[in-house]
Amino acid sequence: MEILTFGGDNFLLGKRIPREKQWVNILREELKDVCTFYQEGLPGRTAGNLNTKKLLKMGKIHLFQYLKQMLL
Repeated sequence: MEILTFGGDNFLLGKRIPREKQWVNILREELKDVCTFYQEGLPGRTAGNLNTKKLLKMGKIHLFQYLKQMLL
């Protein structure tokens, strides 16, 4: 099974959450024998973000690009 995590970030109260405590990495470790994880997080990016001034954070465009790549 392949799992794509998208959006979100790894900061809490202005401090980066240590890699070993990030939920995606905990889940990846727990499911490493049955899943492949693709982590595409970017602070402030969500699938519903339509901010045209910050195209990198416009999740609606990038989500479909990642899904298309995974399906090829």
